[in-house]
Order: sequence, then C-alpha cells, then structure tokens
Amino acid sequence: MASHLPVAWTVPKELKPEIRKHVGYLIKLCPGWVHRLSVEYSTDTKYGPECKATMTSDYKYRHAHLTIYPPWIWLDEEQKKAVIIHEAVHILVAPLHQLFADSVKALFADDEKMEQFIHNAWDVAHEATVEDLARAFIDSGGWGAVEIDEEGSTDEATEVKPFQAPT
Repeated sequence: MASHLPVAWTVPKELKPEIRKHVGYLIKLCPGWVHRLSVEYSTDTKYGPECKATMTSDYKYRHAHLTIYPPWIWLDEEQKKAVIIHEAVHILVAPLHQLFADSVKALFADDEKMEQFIHNAWDVAHEATVEDLARAFIDSGGWGAVEIDEEGSTDEATEVKPFQAPT
C-alpha cells in the first residue's frame, strides 16, 4: 500500500482542506500499481443527485481519479471516511474489473442484449463486493486519523504519515 503519491487537485480552495484530509485514507489503500492520483470536485449530476463520489482507475496507465460531489460535503466525518474507503476499494479491484469488461466485450460483442445483461449483473455484484470489503477495512479496527503532509507543502507527492495504533 502507498505511503505517498503524486496528487493533482482540481477542487475549490475553500473545500480543499476538508477533501484533502480524507484523501489520506484513499492514498493509504492505494496498491503499488497506482503512480498518479487526480482529485476533483464536480457538481455534475449524471450519476444522480445522491451520488457522493466516484472512482475511475486505469490499471494500464497507472492512474486513479476520484471525483467528489456536493452530497459528500454534508456527510459527517465517519460517513465521509466510509465513502472514501469505498472508492479506494474500487482501485484495489480495478484489475479484475478491467479483465471482466474486456472479456465480456470480446465474448459478447455480437450479442448486445446478453452483453448488457452480464454488465448489469456484474455492476450489482461488483458494488456489493466493494461495499463489503470497505466495511471489512473499516470494521477491522486500526483506523485512526490518517495524517497527510502539510497543507502548504510544495512537494510533488502527498505523503501519508504512518498510522500509529494506540498502545
């Protein structure tokens, strides 16, 4: 798992401190194949008005992209952390998701109805599995506040300070 990662921020300066302090959880769970992370804030509602965050990962190009939406801002601290950890798990399973998508496309490209049916079934199973894994991470204990480097840091990478369990 990562201890530092280059992050490109596209968030309003007034929201950046709140978003930034939670992105440390995501960085801490990033697998080694992620070399770059982008974080943006968007008011686009293409995923519905209740969508709090989305994650896209490109295993081939070693990049992950987190988008935060307005409903996330109004969550309490634990809910914000849970959403970010859920999105981080999407990164962990991205190679499997890509393999599945490529396989279905190759096998069912000539049968659009079957391809859509399989994708819909996958989406339900995939989201449920991601949520179960996120809950397992959260419920396993050992999650305290994750500290990241100073707000004004000019470092290229955002550093996550190691979590020290209470003694």
